[in-house]
Amino acid sequence: MKIDKDNKMITDSSLAKQAALYLAARDRLDELSDENVRGVSIKCHFELSITDWGCTACTLPAFLPFPVDAEGEKVIVPTACEGDLNGLIGLLMLHFLNRSVPPLFGDLVEYRQDFVQMRNCGASSVYWAGHSTDAAETLPAVTFKPNMHGGSGAAVSYETPAADKITLLRLFRLRGKFCAVFGEGKILDKSSDSLYSDPWPHTRVDLDVDNNLLFKVFPCNHASLTMGAHADSLETICRLTGITAYRCDSNESLRKLQDDILKLLGSNEHI
Repeated sequence: MKIDKDNKMITDSSLAKQAALYLAARDRLDELSDENVRGVSIKCHFELSITDWGCTACTLPAFLPFPVDAEGEKVIVPTACEGDLNGLIGLLMLHFLNRSVPPLFGDLVEYRQDFVQMRNCGASSVYWAGHSTDAAETLPAVTFKPNMHGGSGAAVSYETPAADKITLLRLFRLRGKFCAVFGEGKILDKSSDSLYSDPWPHTRVDLDVDNNLLFKVFPCNHASLTMGAHADSLETICRLTGITAYRCDSNESLRKLQDDILKLLGSNEHI
């Protein structure tokens, strides 16, 4: 990896703290091995990033969902941020369907005509920097850059390269009932234009739908994705578990979600 030290956010001290946090998390997971922990949801901002630790926790969502470190092979541990438990369940569902790929967690922050930009507030699995679980292939595409928030710390920056087939998923609730919105699409090449210039990882997702409609009805800023076509499997999971399913790769299904939300709100107004 490349490291852009600025002697403010990225210092020897802050890098040591971020490394220590990752190593401590791996040690704790080893201690809990009998409990079969499958995933992690962290609460970084503000507890870790400012008030209690003073350094962002970006090494956790970057490297816990990666199958190797300096000590050798590791278990892939899907990791969500902001204490997002629905997001964590979605990550686990995708990981069960595609065990070889660390699922990506991030925010849908920019709805353009031809893509939706996903980024996370400092890090997502470094697998996506090169679509590889080989550190020698993916880490050269990663740069530690000074983070935009927190007391100190590096953001794990990369631009996700193109991919022909991905599956995106978000679990949510309507009046307490579990629902899922998911669909298949592709990742556009990292040369695509963006309004955002920041030190965070960027992934440009094309679901081939009306992104204005997607913006209106998508139930959360967070989403998860994995490689491959898994919508049929998610349809089956939803049917067997009683989860109401909506497709985010279908304008018709997105309009159905919009209608269902408006009915629950008891309003005919636009969302």
